[in-house]
Amino acid sequence: MPGTEMAERDRVQTVLTSHRVGDELGHGACGRVYAARHRLLNRPDAVKVLRGSADADLARRFRDEARVLATLSHPHLVKIYDYIERDGLALIVMEELPNGTLARRAAAGALPHATTCGIGLAVASALTHAHARKVLHRDLKPANLLFDVSDVLKVTDFGIAKILEGASATATSIAGTPAYMAPEQLTGGRLSPATDVYALGAVLYELMTGRAPFGPDLARDDRDGAPARPGGVPGPIADVVRHMLRPRPADRYADAHRLAVELARAAARALGAAWLSSCDLPLHLDDDVRDAARTATGRPVWPGRWSPKPAPAGPDGPAAGPAGREGR
Repeated sequence: MPGTEMAERDRVQTVLTSHRVGDELGHGACGRVYAARHRLLNRPDAVKVLRGSADADLARRFRDEARVLATLSHPHLVKIYDYIERDGLALIVMEELPNGTLARRAAAGALPHATTCGIGLAVASALTHAHARKVLHRDLKPANLLFDVSDVLKVTDFGIAKILEGASATATSIAGTPAYMAPEQLTGGRLSPATDVYALGAVLYELMTGRAPFGPDLARDDRDGAPARPGGVPGPIADVVRHMLRPRPADRYADAHRLAVELARAAARALGAAWLSSCDLPLHLDDDVRDAARTATGRPVWPGRWSPKPAPAGPDGPAAGPAGREGR
């Protein structure tokens, strides 16, 4: 172990007396993450350590991440147990996620369509919870989606999360990972839940095709239309993902819950009403999303100006209503 890392781990151990601090699990822009085990509870945890605590902006983001996570509680969101500032260190104690990142899994080979759709539903479920508490993630990407010991997907890294004011917020600075950023995020426009929907669409597109829908070059305005139709992807699923990536927020799904319902239905139409049984991930879903995943009938609801002409009314009414509503 390099000397600087050993010294940091020893400092963390001195501060975090409740735990036995172990090896490094990973590192990122903010700092390192170490394995740790709670001495009394015998619980495996992870400790995220701020790098460069003298950087006021970085320290603020790190503290904000802890505060945001403390307001959220959902099976598909990483759990936070404690935040500590002492002796020049800032630490976030959170649950251990030992089964790696989605980025690592995707790099090992293409995922089955059922698994990809399940990932979409898991993240959408987590976003629904966060958005209801006025929190935007703003940095969804495969590296920030990890798996716990039971293989439950967890959304992590709320370091640049944004608190909504009303229904939207303004991007005061360009922050995020370019390949997954919505046009309004790149241009400093108004952010909304549809901003995170776009990022999730970019993640799903990459899982299905092996490439990002658009390039990472911020100087190019190549996001003025939907990306190319992903080859080899069943039509109903491809249509949902492409609508997540519409350039105008009003033309995407307005919220993550509506997206989840439509993605679940698309998967049922494309893969069969029993597709959830072939998704090899534990999923915690709202009842209406799970019901939609078992329904291989019905038409998609496209938002905004991309809506198709209404279908003729049947005995139970129209197949689909305006954006954000479901025909019953």
